[in-house]
Amino acid sequence: MGKEITTMKLFHLSDLHIGKIVNGYEMWEDQRYVFDQILAYVREEQPDAVMIAGDIYDKAVPSAKAVTEFDEFLTELADSGTIILIISGNHDSAERLDFASSIMKKQNIYMKGTYGGEAMKVTLQDKWGDVNFYLMPFVKPSNVKNTLSDLTEEPEKESAALTYTEAMQQVVAAMQVDPGKRNVLIAHQNVTNSGVNRRSDSETISIGGLDNIDRTVFDIFDYVALGHLHSPQQIGKPEIRYCGTPVIYSMSEADDQKSVTVVELGEKGKLSIRELPLNQLHAWYNFTGTLDEAMSREANEDYARIVLTDKETIIDVQARLRTVYKNLMSVEFQMADGSRPEQERTLEDVKNLAPDEAFADFYNRKMKRELSDENAVYIRQLIRDYYEQRQG
Repeated sequence: MGKEITTMKLFHLSDLHIGKIVNGYEMWEDQRYVFDQILAYVREEQPDAVMIAGDIYDKAVPSAKAVTEFDEFLTELADSGTIILIISGNHDSAERLDFASSIMKKQNIYMKGTYGGEAMKVTLQDKWGDVNFYLMPFVKPSNVKNTLSDLTEEPEKESAALTYTEAMQQVVAAMQVDPGKRNVLIAHQNVTNSGVNRRSDSETISIGGLDNIDRTVFDIFDYVALGHLHSPQQIGKPEIRYCGTPVIYSMSEADDQKSVTVVELGEKGKLSIRELPLNQLHAWYNFTGTLDEAMSREANEDYARIVLTDKETIIDVQARLRTVYKNLMSVEFQMADGSRPEQERTLEDVKNLAPDEAFADFYNRKMKRELSDENAVYIRQLIRDYYEQRQG
């Protein structure tokens, strides 16, 4: 199947999260801006296959607009003539991605949404022979336990819960990978090197690392195209790789250079990896300092997170900041020692306090200092005006 080629060129993408909203901001324009760059790279580089390693959508039930956006992106990819290999991620509805997958194969679009005991295998050829692609959608140990017999041949484990690593060992064993051929795995899991990888704030995190899969499970593959983690990184060795999200989705990714990972396969054991940079529609700006310092910038459209260290109460702080930062993501306050304000008292703690006393107590706990006399008068007047309006 497919054309005869000398070196197989692959594009590795993942975690599109189409339809994502970040701090109340819809990311449609940001996503389309980046998708257009990806399509331009496809036309220029003419890869033999594009791999999308899960989390196509941001929600299991995507909006009609999200479905339309993906349809347009997928159609333009297919029009380029490249083969497209797609799996579901933990944010996707596996069943929805499987819809019409048989028809899509006729357009060289291979989609694997659900796991029923086997990965989808797609074989392409080049000058050096077969390259076997294994499409492995996101799975949990319970999925594996329900669909595979215990391939470890240890009867005492049959009723025991599998770890993620044990489950993936069974999944890979069921693939019956031929080590003499070139093999590529597309997967969406939390893969670690001795329990370590780099995570960002926009990911779904399993407490205690219970979903960790040790990267040695995948040593039989020539390349592992991973999705799930949002920052680009290799896990233990270059051939096991997260390409990261094409779009920035959190402040913790602000310094990431988003990119398309390009993998070129030669004969068995020969592989090269490079990155094609993706520019972002908006810069992400993370600032800590006083309000005056924050306001000293020129007006801009950066996605901004502002942490203020002012000692005095600031009235209408968001409104003032938005005159400079049109896309203000969040405003926080920080003490001079770098600590965050404490949690509020319970209702029981303050129920016998007058309203102005309750506010003064709140201010003292948050800001680690007493409310000034001038501001105390201002607060009392605000409270008095409020009650007079209610009684009026």
